[in-house]
Amino acid sequence: MTNIENRIEQALSGVFSELALRVIIAALSLALVSLLLGAPRAHAADLGGFPGQSGYRDAAPEVVPFNWTGLTVSVGFGADMTAQDGAVTVTSAGSVYHFPYAVNGDSGFGDLALGYNYQFPRSPLVIGVAADVSYAPAAHRVGYGVTGSMGVALGHARLYGELGTAWRTLDSTPTFIGVSIPEAKASGDQMGLVYGAGVEFALTNHWRVGVEAKRIDWASFSSDPANWAHVSVDAVEDRAQIMLIYAF
Repeated sequence: MTNIENRIEQALSGVFSELALRVIIAALSLALVSLLLGAPRAHAADLGGFPGQSGYRDAAPEVVPFNWTGLTVSVGFGADMTAQDGAVTVTSAGSVYHFPYAVNGDSGFGDLALGYNYQFPRSPLVIGVAADVSYAPAAHRVGYGVTGSMGVALGHARLYGELGTAWRTLDSTPTFIGVSIPEAKASGDQMGLVYGAGVEFALTNHWRVGVEAKRIDWASFSSDPANWAHVSVDAVEDRAQIMLIYAF
């Protein structure tokens, strides 16, 4: 071991201080000793003899790391909070009036998703794609989404971020000072940008649980400006859900 240490010291002597050099040499020596003494081996004595002899047993099977590649289907339940901020424009007797309009609301929702993940060989990097449909009973609202994800596998856990798009059918009648304004009703398809993050834990080779949080920035929408009253609104929706996942 002394010859190895001397060679390492000669190679590094012009780069590091004497104290740092001694620490590096000691660490390298300890690592080398640990590698030589701790490397697993399968000796004939460990296996009870040689093949064909009485008492021989096979070596322990190799442990295969958990892999996240595969098709998944998930059911999720959670809550969302939507913040709407905009303006109501009213035309009366040739004059135009603008009033601020802000509405916050929250509700529960259910989500069903189909996805596919791929973990790169000999790497913790995992990418994926998923399509989902959600339903909020209180708001009678159905939404759809397609997202891509990228994350890292930490054994039986996976951390990821996601980015994608969502869309929904909008059918909203604004209420101003407690009064519903049917003329300002906005309807039609609306798209939004989705981004968020989540974590999954593999309970078995097939069953997993997860927690996810994401935000949807919905595109601005407005009602018919030809009416005497119309509304223009920007909406942001924050979601959090827990998921039960089955991997095929």
